[in-house]
Amino acid sequence: MSAPDASLRRLSLLAAVALILESALYSAVAPLLPHYRDEFDLSKSAAGVLTAAYAVGMVFGSIAGGIAAGRAGPRRTVVGGFALLGAASVVFGLAGDVMLLDAARAAQGFGAGLIWSGVLAWLIAAAPDDRRGQVIGTAMGAAIFGTLFGPVLGTVAVAIGPETAFGAIAICCAAIIVWVVRTPGPARRPDLSTDWARARRSRLLIGLTALSLMPGIVLGALNALVPLRLDDGGFGEPAIGATFLVGALVAAATAPLVGRRSDRDGRVPLIAAGLAATAPALVVLGLVQPPGLVAALTVVTFGVAVTVFSIPLMALLSEVAEASGLTPGPAAALLNLTFASGEAIGAPASALGADLTSDAVPFVILGAVALVAMLVCVRHVTEPRAADAPAA
Repeated sequence: MSAPDASLRRLSLLAAVALILESALYSAVAPLLPHYRDEFDLSKSAAGVLTAAYAVGMVFGSIAGGIAAGRAGPRRTVVGGFALLGAASVVFGLAGDVMLLDAARAAQGFGAGLIWSGVLAWLIAAAPDDRRGQVIGTAMGAAIFGTLFGPVLGTVAVAIGPETAFGAIAICCAAIIVWVVRTPGPARRPDLSTDWARARRSRLLIGLTALSLMPGIVLGALNALVPLRLDDGGFGEPAIGATFLVGALVAAATAPLVGRRSDRDGRVPLIAAGLAATAPALVVLGLVQPPGLVAALTVVTFGVAVTVFSIPLMALLSEVAEASGLTPGPAAALLNLTFASGEAIGAPASALGADLTSDAVPFVILGAVALVAMLVCVRHVTEPRAADAPAA
């Protein structure tokens, strides 16, 4: 193995560990919602705000991280992200009121945005052009893998106490900072230049960016409403965590199959099929009452239906972004921003709707939106080969 290959492997391992920890922390909140509802008498709207706070912070952190990575360098950006993530985790574990919980969760998300931008920029700078896509794809896979353990982390936090659990997270962040500092920085600054004027003229890119909010919106609604519904139905924190863990496991098993199928048969048919399955799944999920059925439908909606349309949609968005003038770094950042923005919208909006009406209304509305999105996709979305023109 050559020295550059060995260095890239070590960097890829560091990136994988960093994104696994961040992603696990991101998805850990679901089993904690019933705990905080009992402790602080949270309404559904307040639970939605707590769920969305991380994603909101991540949106702004991703933007700040992109600027910092280009000016201060990726390594310093990653160090700053983990320092903020660790400090905010300590505050989150010790928080004694809802406002402090929300602020600490948003600070965690901001740190996560710095981490994502720094890691991606570092990988882009270190990877040869002919391996850049593979390296970025491996990092994304590590992040998906990390989400599997988030519900487990949340369940453990309930069992041993948030103070101990999130204190341990801070220690892990400190250990990763030491690892990052001891890792040589990139030999060159990442090329983050891109043709933004051309990208802004691509109606297809703009439309796909809007459509790519949908997975985050749906998952935000599931994360905000399902834990409280299961808790009302008699499920404890371990059972709630297990529901989301099984959903994540099913999604992890489904994703590579969907990805290979979309490579072979095209992206649009699978996007349309996934949206067509998501629409009735959400409507039924909003209408059923038995907690066992709610849990089963959550697994099907998250693990299968949303995965079937989100994986080819992410691939299509990245391909159209690059065809429209964006380099791989901004294209990858666009994926992260759309998902985080979708969750930032979906969680509080669905929780507020449930508070004002019932849980059924947000899910039925989202089902209708998914159906409309499917029809628009079939009529107007084209494959990347047809997207070479900016105004395709």
